[in-house]
Amino acid sequence: MSEIATLLRFGAPAVKEIATQKLNVAALISGEIFTSALTSGHSRKNLYIYNLTNASSGEVYIGPLGVTPLTGMVIKKGEWVDINIGGDLDFYLVAGGAGSNLRVMELA
Repeated sequence: MSEIATLLRFGAPAVKEIATQKLNVAALISGEIFTSALTSGHSRKNLYIYNLTNASSGEVYIGPLGVTPLTGMVIKKGEWVDINIGGDLDFYLVAGGAGSNLRVMELA
């Protein structure tokens, strides 16, 4: 797909599928890969991540392979992020403390 076609696709609303999942993210040396919950073979357009953690050290960090709390982008407890990220791009999550509880919604 050309770069222009990809940009136009992200600008169009999601109309194919919606998937939600609960994730428990562990505090590891480096992050664990995110696995999509989309089931119909559609490519993800948007991703929403809500940090539902109750622990005092409930930050979660998102980034590329090898992400750590020092290198990742933080999602603090009680906050959510909206990311335009296609299904072909892998990303990783790692918790800053004892573990974190997330809710994820994907749109295709």
